[in-house]
Amino acid sequence: MAKTSTTTIAVTVSGDGETASYAPPGTPMSNTAAPNGGTVRTALTAGDNTVTPPTGAIGVVISPSTSSANAKTLKVAGGDTGLPIRPNAPTLYAFPDAAAAFIINVAADEVLNLHWV
Repeated sequence: MAKTSTTTIAVTVSGDGETASYAPPGTPMSNTAAPNGGTVRTALTAGDNTVTPPTGAIGVVISPSTSSANAKTLKVAGGDTGLPIRPNAPTLYAFPDAAAAFIINVAADEVLNLHWV
């Protein structure tokens, strides 16, 4: 049976008597051929960890523990210096046209939740 995944991003800032909300163009991000499986707990070891998306995935939400202090870098190739990501907050990585393997570099062994979009 086909699965549909919908990912929504919204930002609300409030304070000092003002409230502003923003939903970027292209949200919700929807995939009518989403892979099955839901959230996958993934054990990573210190250093580069290659992650291969399942068939049909158009993105992934990378969710570390909210108490994690381990530095993390998202890369597309081993020699890439990558893009640092917040160690204790979720990151949405929307793949280019075709899903390809990517690398999550972690400073120490850690288990992350990966939710395929």
